[in-house]
Amino acid sequence: MTTRERTLEWYVGRFEREYRDAQTEFVRLSQMFNDVCWYNFETKCRNWKCPWRQSQRESPMELRGMRFTRKWNRGRLMEHGYFPVWYVGRIDEAPCLPPEIVLKELMDAKKYMDACDKQRTAPYDWAPGGDLYNELQRVTLVGKRYIPTTACVYTPHKRKYSSC
Repeated sequence: MTTRERTLEWYVGRFEREYRDAQTEFVRLSQMFNDVCWYNFETKCRNWKCPWRQSQRESPMELRGMRFTRKWNRGRLMEHGYFPVWYVGRIDEAPCLPPEIVLKELMDAKKYMDACDKQRTAPYDWAPGGDLYNELQRVTLVGKRYIPTTACVYTPHKRKYSSC
């Protein structure tokens, strides 16, 4: 395996790991969004009137967050999850939590995951001979020898400045 091939494989591996991490973050935020939606539903329906059923106002309710940290331990990357309590108590005393807060984070994570998905094959696509490189080469001067035209060359007798 040549140095060029090893370098390409290293970048492909790096982009694959970045995509997997983004995918994991998206899945975790999706689960948290589901929990926040249920929490929001319970806080909204506690004041409903007939014909809909009201929640049991004294029932217990709990919502936890998610926090993950990574650190190297003896040559291995370890991940630790913490689930801090956001609210524990009765439904009738629960504060409102709009799901739009987590939804924005979820949408940003989805955008980043899609961008990482496109980058997984970038080392091969943008390397000389790749599809995207050939397309760039077709529409620009990348990879071509540039020969300046005489119209853009400075000529002191005809004009003061170049037209380029």
